[in-house]
Amino acid sequence: MLAHPFMLLTPQAKLLVSILSSTNLVIPHEAYPLLLRTLYIWVRKSLRPSSVLIDSAVVSLSHLLAIEFGSKKSPEFLSESVLLLGAFSFVLSVSESSKTVCLELLCRLLEDEYRLVSPFGRVIPDVLAGIGYALCSSVVVHNVRILNALLGIWGKED
Repeated sequence: MLAHPFMLLTPQAKLLVSILSSTNLVIPHEAYPLLLRTLYIWVRKSLRPSSVLIDSAVVSLSHLLAIEFGSKKSPEFLSESVLLLGAFSFVLSVSESSKTVCLELLCRLLEDEYRLVSPFGRVIPDVLAGIGYALCSSVVVHNVRILNALLGIWGKED
């Protein structure tokens, strides 16, 4: 059976996670959305994505968002982060603690950076998909916050 051309194998996903977590690499700001999208494709297309690798990716993404988000702030970076965090929280084999971290980060991004999501922006489908994945997670502790963010984004003033 031939592999799908966009099928990302675990070794490539490991490489992406190590790139995201590396402090020695200088990565252009424009590359982060592509790296996050590629990890998203891996997690959604894999039959059984490695929970250990996802846990590692969650730690890397958490660090990236905590330390680097201010300098990389863009609608694309936000939407890809929300999409990936939602997708991670949706994977059945991921630990509950990693799902909780993903959902907390997703909520904070939506609550704090809602200005980057314009009601007419091109990133809305990805943000909505990430929210949809998050709402389907087995961890429901943040569902009220997620729904409040979803319903409040378009009603908030700058």
